[in-house]
Amino acid sequence: MILIETYYLIDYENVHEEGLIGCDSLKKTDHIVIFFTHNAMRIDMRGISDHGQASLDMKEVPAGKQSADIHISSYAGMLIGESQNKIKIIIISKDKVYDYLTEFWKKRAEIIRREKIDVPKPAVKQTKAEPAKPKKEETSTSSKAKAATKAEIKTQLNKDIQKALSKTTIIR
Repeated sequence: MILIETYYLIDYENVHEEGLIGCDSLKKTDHIVIFFTHNAMRIDMRGISDHGQASLDMKEVPAGKQSADIHISSYAGMLIGESQNKIKIIIISKDKVYDYLTEFWKKRAEIIRREKIDVPKPAVKQTKAEPAKPKKEETSTSSKAKAATKAEIKTQLNKDIQKALSKTTIIR
């Protein structure tokens, strides 16, 4: 089984701590890289103190116009170039300029932009409960009766669709 490493490249000055929502559910194969300049007045460490099992790296970049954007773009290219295995890169930013970057690299790597980490929680696998035992009057019901019920439903649905279509006025 191939483990896919996922890199979350955070444009901190763009999304602040809201971009880190969901980082508490990350796994060992996840990596958070926060890009910031000295202009970041404060970084709320509470937002990233619980970052699940993910590694955390903070990169201070020089202040300047689009500095974080340039560094994140460069870092994404480096990750793609160095990767031996399949990787996934998620750029966390509200800045839509990254959409051009993701379009450029999509043939080489799985790369997307989001506004926050917000990893979906794994679906809870439901176990099938034992079916309730039929009541005495239901015991005589056969599987053919169940099929007839499905057929009746389809028939009624067809009637409803035909009725709706007959009421539709065609404008030419």
